Amino acid sequence: MKKTILTLTFIMALALSGCGQWKVVPFTLNNPYYDIKMTTVDYLEYQLTVINKSKSNLEIVWPRTFYIDATNTTNGFLMYDQEVTAEDNLMGRSPTIIFPNEKMQKAIYPKNLAFQRRTYWTHNYLPKGRSGVFLTLKLNEKEFNHRLYITIDYP
Repeated sequence: MKKTILTLTFIMALALSGCGQWKVVPFTLNNPYYDIKMTTVDYLEYQLTVINKSKSNLEIVWPRTFYIDATNTTNGFLMYDQEVTAEDNLMGRSPTIIFPNEKMQKAIYPKNLAFQRRTYWTHNYLPKGRSGVFLTLKLNEKEFNHRLYITIDYP
């Protein structure tokens, strides 16, 4: 019995080591007012991190923040706290306020890659290649727009 388990463990180790690895080139932006990092952990959603380095509140303006697909077409985002109805979108969502010297992390996923199955949401993988987020920030009544792109390479 022990020999069989050891053999199966060895075969699994060989199989896993031979598998290709998914690669992601994350996006980072640093300036005197804020830092932005975007990547993906599970290839279903973007992991967005914004650090406010200023002495004022920093806002993420969700109604003007969009998903950018490989054809540079934009669409909206959903967040896990919005998975109540299929009609949820960010157009009526209040801005996220990041206080001075604070950090915000949020998982967001493209609305056009999600669909509802009876009582739960299912998410398709982010596409291979270059895609991202058109992020709109507001600091001291001035708006900043950034195109955040990541590149995903599936095996």
